[in-house]
Amino acid sequence: MESLHPEGEVTSDWLDGHGMPWAMRDNADSLLQSGRGFVLNLDGADGQGTHWVAARRLGDTLLYADPFGSQYFNGYPPKELNKFPHRVVSTKAFQHPNTDYCGYYAYLFAKKMDGLTSPPSSGAQLSRALEFN
Repeated sequence: MESLHPEGEVTSDWLDGHGMPWAMRDNADSLLQSGRGFVLNLDGADGQGTHWVAARRLGDTLLYADPFGSQYFNGYPPKELNKFPHRVVSTKAFQHPNTDYCGYYAYLFAKKMDGLTSPPSSGAQLSRALEFN
């Protein structure tokens, strides 16, 4: 199993080196169409980055997980991801807000999302599917 906290912050170069698709918030369309789990930075393309989350399109359902839990941004994915009739948002906070591990958690969430064959029926069920052993 990978170390839970890599040395230093997770960057786009780190994600590229680990074969993880990623995008800035306003460039997510092609990744949504891929059907793979991916990591998304909530900053716009002209920004330096703010916070990493994970998402995956599974049929007509968007899976979304924020390492801070559903209370961040009122529990809703950014508007760029709200293109699907169904959304399942993870409800559990995996990360304390005063830490900088969001990129790594988002990476792990995206990998776990890739292993799902059908959408979970609730945010709590998605949270359980994303838990670490």
